[in-house]
Amino acid sequence: MKFNELSNMMQKPEPKPDTYEAGMALNQLLKIGTHAIKIHNMIDDDAEMEAWVAKKIDLASNYVKSVHGYTAGSKAGTYDDGGMSEMKRMPKGTGTMQGVKEDAYAKYFDYENNDEYADNVEKYGDVDKTPLTPQERQQFKKWLIDTANDYSSMALDGVEEIGDDPSDIEDQYHKFIPKIKEYLKKAHATQNIEDFASDVLGVEEKFGDEDMLDNDEGYRVAKDHAQHAMNYESGLSKLKSKGSDFTVKTIRGVLDLIDDDPHIASAMLVFQQDFEGTPLQRKVSRVQASESVSEDAGNIDALKKWLIKYSKYRGMNGDKLPFGLYMQMAQTGVPTDGMEAGEAKQAIADQNPKLDPTDADAMAGAAEEIPGVDFDKADAPITNAMKSELADIMGVDAIGEGEITKAMKMLGLVKESVSEDAGEGHMSKSQLYQTAKMAIELLDMINKGDDLEGWVQTKLNLAADYLQAVYHYEDYQKLNPYREELDGSLMQRHAGIIQKHLDEILERKCRAEDVDTKPGMMRILKKRVNEVEKEIAKENRKESQETTEAVELEEGIREWGKRLAMAGVIVAGLAGVNSINNAIDNSIPAVKAMNTALEMAQDSGNDELAKMIEKDLSDAKIRLTSGKDLTHVADLQDKYAKFMKTEGLTYESKLAVNLKQRLK
Repeated sequence: MKFNELSNMMQKPEPKPDTYEAGMALNQLLKIGTHAIKIHNMIDDDAEMEAWVAKKIDLASNYVKSVHGYTAGSKAGTYDDGGMSEMKRMPKGTGTMQGVKEDAYAKYFDYENNDEYADNVEKYGDVDKTPLTPQERQQFKKWLIDTANDYSSMALDGVEEIGDDPSDIEDQYHKFIPKIKEYLKKAHATQNIEDFASDVLGVEEKFGDEDMLDNDEGYRVAKDHAQHAMNYESGLSKLKSKGSDFTVKTIRGVLDLIDDDPHIASAMLVFQQDFEGTPLQRKVSRVQASESVSEDAGNIDALKKWLIKYSKYRGMNGDKLPFGLYMQMAQTGVPTDGMEAGEAKQAIADQNPKLDPTDADAMAGAAEEIPGVDFDKADAPITNAMKSELADIMGVDAIGEGEITKAMKMLGLVKESVSEDAGEGHMSKSQLYQTAKMAIELLDMINKGDDLEGWVQTKLNLAADYLQAVYHYEDYQKLNPYREELDGSLMQRHAGIIQKHLDEILERKCRAEDVDTKPGMMRILKKRVNEVEKEIAKENRKESQETTEAVELEEGIREWGKRLAMAGVIVAGLAGVNSINNAIDNSIPAVKAMNTALEMAQDSGNDELAKMIEKDLSDAKIRLTSGKDLTHVADLQDKYAKFMKTEGLTYESKLAVNLKQRLK
């Protein structure tokens, strides 16, 4: 199904009063499909995707995929959720679930009658035409079960490592770590892979914050492998629905169902590696089964262990470290892509301590050299060990582009059909295509008379919100009318601010039916950013070069200012400040705003309001002085935002205040 087919389904559904949930779902699916297509057309195949963008696309794709798999199974009567949800009520006249199997929906998974999976020399090679034996059918079914169990066990290993580095998790969440691990271990002990995977993927939201474990390496490993396990479980469920007499076409269709996520090892390649040289493999496909795989079969297990060991680390671009190394050597040339993020940041701090951390992060994502930093000389035990172990496995003295590419192909992480020079853009575009395709299929699966589980609507809302956030961000990046007039570093900082505020919008709690609230806020955000940058561009025209006064701050005050900034408290400037008390009174706009509000309350004779403001002011000063509980000060800053003046603030802070004032 092609993107242009979506245009035939663009009439907005008008849900019946008693089936409002289905109407909202159909509306969100239209948004998901439309924005997936728009973003797909914005991205170049060889583009280097920002981690923030790639993550949002990945999350949206996973949400739609989970709804697609559930809906497909429910409609066909094959989805078993262990009694966790009620039997889906079907429209009058459809009969039993057995009757639903015969509706038009089934065409999407009718692999036996689908020409897409027929023998094709170019696609599958000159395959063996001998029919499958009962033993081969059983072997494939067992392989799906074993592979799902393997990934589930790897996910459990990740669960065990959650919280190993407390610095990766905010202090207020530390108390939840033992409870989270116990909860997920109990889920795994039930031996229900699908429930366990769902619990892993949803555990952050269950314990109060969907970004709680965002930086924890153990959870990243658990989440990635849980998604793998769920994909194979979905394939197994689909296989069971086909009965015992399926053919190679069903095997190809099931592998394709699993293999729609380019960040996950290609199911077809994993299948061929595990069945290499067997009659079953020769019947399914020969195209991607390279001769070198047989020769290197002894290395596959070692490579898989290497991959699992180092996938718990991330490069500075957000990729798992082994894939980041491939991106560095074969795609981007960015040294920090294939370097453990903590080691890369420490190398920058050690070799160029004067470089602003924000600028360092931005520069580290580019192929250009960072002044004064030589990553080859950095102390990087994790990165070096990863390269050394891979070199031993591949039988070479040092890893180069050829070796890492071969390793990725052997692991199934790089598809043969993708050109060698395809960047991350191709991967994200592939995900967007699959997301749009699933959204289109769901538009046919869901009827206006259907009742939907609450979590289905939630996931569709999240997917729609994430894709709209990416669309507005990419639209700003590519179509900004003032880009040529603004300094590149300023644009990078503004991009970071926009990402932050888009995340804040996404985190806002809205009723499920308020599906237009967040998109409206995103449009306001983009408009306000353009207005602010328009003013900056005007100032730049008046002054060809803007200079800033370098100020040497006493070390204690400097660190104090950094802590405030990290907590989200705006600091106007510390030039000439000789004490923290002086800085609180003169350099914290939130304190000035509270003083302004207090004067207004006193002038109006409102003693009760004045007392409340005095208490807020006292609470803020106590926390600012101690440097503790600074999030409370940030909350007060939001509370008194309308009294804050932006004169004298940096462009970034001015932009943040303006956005707060407009979005509240």
